[in-house]
Amino acid sequence: MRQIDRVLEQILKEPGLDDDELSRRTRIMPRQRIQQLCAQLAEKGEVIRQSTERRGKRRKICNYPAEAAAGPAKPQPLGPKREPWERRLAALEAATGADPARILDVALEHLALRVLQGDDVGLT
Repeated sequence: MRQIDRVLEQILKEPGLDDDELSRRTRIMPRQRIQQLCAQLAEKGEVIRQSTERRGKRRKICNYPAEAAAGPAKPQPLGPKREPWERRLAALEAATGADPARILDVALEHLALRVLQGDDVGLT
């Protein structure tokens, strides 16, 4: 079976895999070869490659069967570039598993204490 067919078969079996995961599952090395094959599949309209937020991991390009994009498991489209605070909040959420609202509450509480103690927190 051709490499491109193996990659497509794996994407159909497990939608949402990133290139690293596809490389491990298909044993096609280097991982850049997977990127090339997925790009070819996307060009042919068989696969959709979209940047997807994944809990506990950084944002990655994931591969979905073309028909999956219309279904309920539609991947999140690549949106506008996130602000630095949004990236830090996402990293803390991934590292701690805590709710973002809880992380912000704790951070603001600590900031308020420092301000009340007269510490220079760099806001001015």
